[in-house]
Amino acid sequence: MKGCIVNRKYFEKIAAKFDSLNETPDVFIDVGVGGPYPYEAWWFKEYWPDVGVVGYEPCNERFQKIIPTAFRYHDDTDHLVGIEGGGGFPGWLQKEVVTDVDGVYAGYMNNYDVRIKKDVDEEDPYKKVNMLSVTVDTLITNRLKMQNDEDYKFKNVFVWADIEGGELTLLKGATQCLEEKRILGLNLEMWPNPPIKEWPSSDEIVEYLEKFDYHIAFGEDCSYNDWDRVSQKDFLFVPNK
Repeated sequence: MKGCIVNRKYFEKIAAKFDSLNETPDVFIDVGVGGPYPYEAWWFKEYWPDVGVVGYEPCNERFQKIIPTAFRYHDDTDHLVGIEGGGGFPGWLQKEVVTDVDGVYAGYMNNYDVRIKKDVDEEDPYKKVNMLSVTVDTLITNRLKMQNDEDYKFKNVFVWADIEGGELTLLKGATQCLEEKRILGLNLEMWPNPPIKEWPSSDEIVEYLEKFDYHIAFGEDCSYNDWDRVSQKDFLFVPNK
């Protein structure tokens, strides 16, 4: 619960920043939803009730806990449609990974979790599996449509991703939106010393986003330079103006 409180305060800091800039996201994309309330998607919807929320949670166990009360799945035209089921996830929920591939992605899964890049768990080993996948570029430029305006293209998107080891893979599927500065805010949980060699380092992630003129605005409870690199931390990236 303590960590949850810290994260809520961090979210309020993010919201205050965008209020000060007089900017409001068009849609919030939550990659790796995890558990049910209270987490970022719910806070986001509470703070900006008119902003659309879309969640991506490929882990079957976690997905099943949320699915009875979520908006979910596609129609035949591959647009997102909603089925309201109650007071659960505050938007559309998709059982997919978000990577640099549209279609099928070969990732890793155990009984509880999913990894885009492999991980080690001796008690519950990860196995290589094929998962449905989508890119951020496809989401923002094609799949996400306003219900009453099929030609609407989102211009201000907030992406919140908690995808241990999959950060660069996600970003490589978002190059168009990064180049066009459609991503108003990007929150990433970063690891100081990745436990698996296939995972990118935090410096690699920062350097990759700098190529698209994005920088760290602030962190969960410290700046990037003051980060003690003992445990993972959330950081907010925004485009340079």
